[in-house]
Amino acid sequence: MRPGQMSCTVDTNAIGYINNWYAEMDLVCQEEGQVALLLSMYFLGFVFGGVFGFLSDKYGRRLSLITLFSVHLVALTVLLFSTSYSHRIVAFFFMGLA
Repeated sequence: MRPGQMSCTVDTNAIGYINNWYAEMDLVCQEEGQVALLLSMYFLGFVFGGVFGFLSDKYGRRLSLITLFSVHLVALTVLLFSTSYSHRIVAFFFMGLA
């Protein structure tokens, strides 16, 4: 544990405990700013994804959809199997981008 970092544990037997994505991704003990950054990366990727809107007109919808679905699938796979916080940030960005 780094200096200044607090440690916390989650009581999974508590009455109000809900095992949702927030708990599964181990975000319960993260600082609020880090969680906000993680979730805002999806929307930032969504904004940058609007720049690629012309691709379907230039290359066709089919190729654009196959490419973007592939990017989304890779990002989702990284998100599911990664335990690193920085990998999750990048995965959320590319999910929004696609």
